[in-house]
Amino acid sequence: FTGIGAIAGFGIGLVLPFCSVIETTCGAALGLVGGLAYAIYQLQQKMNHIEILRKHLMEINEALKKVQLR
Repeated sequence: FTGIGAIAGFGIGLVLPFCSVIETTCGAALGLVGGLAYAIYQLQQKMNHIEILRKHLMEINEALKKVQLR
């Protein structure tokens, strides 16, 4: 996502004929920041799901230990 954002920002900067190097670089930087923000958001969502799954697996493990001891 980060690479796509950087390429999109750079491409938008190149498409506009009146852009200078600074504007093109700023476009690429904004695309990069947007891509990074999206990637971080997605990673946080996946980490939340992993944490929930981990808790469930720990509960199952404890229940199996109790059954095994009987």
